[in-house]
Amino acid sequence: MSKNALAFFLHRVIVDAHSQVKETDLNKLKVKAHEIVESPCIRAIGCFLGQCLDILDRGVNVSKDPDVSDLVKSFDTLEEKDILELEKRYWNLKGSSPTGKLDPETLVPLISPPLPPMLAKGVFNAFDENRDNHIDFKEMACGISAACRGPLTERQKFCFKIFDRDRDGKLSKEELTAMIQALLLLHYEEQEHTDDVCVGVSSDDVEKLVGEFLENHDPHKSGFVTQEEYLMWTLHNPLSSALLEIIFQVCHIVLGLKPSKSK
Repeated sequence: MSKNALAFFLHRVIVDAHSQVKETDLNKLKVKAHEIVESPCIRAIGCFLGQCLDILDRGVNVSKDPDVSDLVKSFDTLEEKDILELEKRYWNLKGSSPTGKLDPETLVPLISPPLPPMLAKGVFNAFDENRDNHIDFKEMACGISAACRGPLTERQKFCFKIFDRDRDGKLSKEELTAMIQALLLLHYEEQEHTDDVCVGVSSDDVEKLVGEFLENHDPHKSGFVTQEEYLMWTLHNPLSSALLEIIFQVCHIVLGLKPSKSK
């Protein structure tokens, strides 16, 4: 193994360990890896890997269990067994990612289809609360809780985040147009399964619905829609129901949520 290849291998081990171990232990691994690269030998590499396994084993017990118990306390909708199952799936998804993170490149291909490409990145953004371009386990659990197990209002709030592309807490006319277009597409696809008729999304239909939305739910004529105004719209318009159902399926099939006994 060349010096560069060895350095790359040890770097990957440290990257994979980063989210599971304490910072002090991680620094020890970095120092040891540097020593090995400067003077490589089979025995030194074996000792390094043994140290990794020991630290990771302690890291899993120290870092994960408090997270699970804290999450159980945070949710009325998720039980401990739910969180443990989600955690297994989360680590599987991270393990399948070239970057070792649950990023858009990993998640989007798994959820689109069934989601239209125009909505897939929005779903990722709805989970990614801190906007660091990857989803940590707490973000995944929080998103699933809101999107699947919460009351209808919370599920609709999750949908609002999908449409709010610039994350400013309101939908501009451009965002509203994209939302209506996507929801109409899902609605027509749902009809195709029953009618066997292929129906396209008409730009005239989109423009008409956007105009009606702003006329009826933008009382101040501001040109944008707040979350509260969006929620009022959903009370009288079933157009978002298909999206709610697809997100429900994605959270169960792709992200590992088990069916609720009460459902």
